[in-house]
Amino acid sequence: MNSNFDRYGDFVQAWVNFAFHKRGRLNIIIVGDTGAGKSTLINAVFEGEMAETGDGRPVTDRITEIRKDNIPVSIFDTRGFERDNYAEILNELDNLIETRGSSDRPEEHIHIVWLCILEAPRRVQEADTK
Repeated sequence: MNSNFDRYGDFVQAWVNFAFHKRGRLNIIIVGDTGAGKSTLINAVFEGEMAETGDGRPVTDRITEIRKDNIPVSIFDTRGFERDNYAEILNELDNLIETRGSSDRPEEHIHIVWLCILEAPRRVQEADTK
């Protein structure tokens, strides 16, 4: 592993530990542009083929909750942001976060939003900050 992964991995691990201790389950939603590696990241985190990948082409067509037995983590794979569907997808994400956040059960809430940014352009766009 490289040092960036170690540094970010430690940050994520601290949140995972907090969520497990305080909430009993950690819910992470992964967002980003089509082709940014959201599904690939899920497969790496769960060490398996949990999400279908498409090498830059859109594969995920709806928000999908992914779980693995004996791991108290849910990761929500999402459709990639595209210029023509940005508002629609943002609305879907807002609805999911609001719906789950209104539950009396903290283990149902979304605890972390993980933003994947395309490596090649190395550019954070205004839409990434919304």
